[in-house]
Amino acid sequence: MANVAEVIREQAIALADFVRRGGGLFVFLGDKTNAQLSNDRLRDREGELILPAVLVDGAPDAPAEGWRLAPKMPDHALTRIFESMPEEQWASISFNRYIKATALKDASPLLSLAPGGEPLLLERTLGWGKVLLFTSSADREWTDMSIHPAYLMLVQQAVMHLTRGSFERPVSVSEALTFRVSVEEDV
Repeated sequence: MANVAEVIREQAIALADFVRRGGGLFVFLGDKTNAQLSNDRLRDREGELILPAVLVDGAPDAPAEGWRLAPKMPDHALTRIFESMPEEQWASISFNRYIKATALKDASPLLSLAPGGEPLLLERTLGWGKVLLFTSSADREWTDMSIHPAYLMLVQQAVMHLTRGSFERPVSVSEALTFRVSVEEDV
């Protein structure tokens, strides 16, 4: 989803069901995003927020040169693309606007903005699936990242990350393997 103005309740429930069954959802924000409406509507059947963070109304004032990617990143499939290239190659990416987000307890911030350390990319597991939230836009309206080679690599890695099943990841010899088994009602 990129810069979606409104999601009706039925759509949100369908998205949550899709993710809980093992699907992946990547949400980019933008000028059409209404933080409060998104917080109210993007919920599952039980009322739990689908996003990895609560969105906060009001756009922060950008520094004169904009925000940059914070150089400190966790070890994650989506951050390794930045670690694989010299910092000088991605340090010039600028963000002029984003929507503030307060991460949920079970969410992981993957990319942050500097200065300030505000989350830019967050991840949350929901059932068997995952949700990624990018707090800036997917186009050039709020950032020049979309014209940088790292953007295409990030989106490609995100798609692979969101579509890979839990059984398709490498595991250590001592690590437990968990498989999902479907039970048929008429068995």
